[in-house]
Amino acid sequence: MERFSRYAVSMVVKNKSAYTVSKAIEEFCLKYQGCVDSVTCDRGSEFIALQTRQVLNKNKVKYYFAHAYSPYERGSNENFNKLLREYYPKKTDFAKVSQSELNESVMSINTRPMRIHRYMSRLQAFKRHCQYRNINLATILS
Repeated sequence: MERFSRYAVSMVVKNKSAYTVSKAIEEFCLKYQGCVDSVTCDRGSEFIALQTRQVLNKNKVKYYFAHAYSPYERGSNENFNKLLREYYPKKTDFAKVSQSELNESVMSINTRPMRIHRYMSRLQAFKRHCQYRNINLATILS
C-alpha cells in the first residue's frame, strides 16, 4: 500500500516461503519502480529472511519491521485488510482465488471515494502522486 494515497496492491502467492515471497516482492518492485520508497513488514519469517531483504536492497527499497503484537504501527495496512475481508472472510482458501479475482476486489477498494482525499479515490490520489513524481503510469496500471 502506498502511504500517501493508500493505493493498494495484492498478490496471490503459493505459500509463505521466503523464496516465494521474495519473488513476488521482486515482481512488485520491478512493476512499481520509482513509486516504492519503503516497505513496512510484519515479523513473519518470510520477510525477515535474508533472501527477501536482499531483493529489497537490490531495488533500493528501505524496509522496516513492525514490532510484534503492534498492529497500530501498520494502521493503514490493517484498515485495508479489514476492507478486503468484505470480499474474502477469514479462513478463505486463497489457493482457490485467482490473481484476476483478487485484482478486481482490490481495484474495487481502490476506486472508493475517501474522505481523507476530499472524496477522491485511492486510485485518483495515486495517479496525482505519480504525476508529481514524473512516473509513467501506463506501464504500472496496465
